[in-house]
Amino acid sequence: MKVYFILLVFLISGCASGQSIHLKYEGESYYIPSGVEELGATADRENFLVFKYSREKGKRYLAFSNSESIEKGDCSYSEFFSSVIQKDAIHGSCDKDKLEIFRDAFNSGLGTGHWRINGLDHYYFITEHTGTFVFRVLSSDEIIKVDSDFLGPEELYSIFESRDR
Repeated sequence: MKVYFILLVFLISGCASGQSIHLKYEGESYYIPSGVEELGATADRENFLVFKYSREKGKRYLAFSNSESIEKGDCSYSEFFSSVIQKDAIHGSCDKDKLEIFRDAFNSGLGTGHWRINGLDHYYFITEHTGTFVFRVLSSDEIIKVDSDFLGPEELYSIFESRDR
């Protein structure tokens, strides 16, 4: 209970200032927009954390999870996501069927891309109905999934940039 209270006090003070909020999630830094209306979290295996920027159910959210459940075969996450973006490419050790399933779900033709920020690979996918997803590949070949239904790639890019405070 104390952890949530401290986080809530931090959010309220960050929201009042109008500046971005410095968030530490899974040992990584993020700079999320101010204006958070609600906060939700679960402590299951994905450590889901969601920030709501509206009181309307299911609208204007920014979510973080350590998605360890993407089946990719024996390739690295960077190889897997690169293969998804390069429509005809398949890295040898990636599971072709899993790759096609992921492409069908995330490659809607609205936009994909790759960023290298602070030495880490980031892959984004803009979907037709659910928003923008970014998969941040950590140095240990684990991933953090960040998704939003109202922030586009440019705004999500700024969440990952390091800032001197």
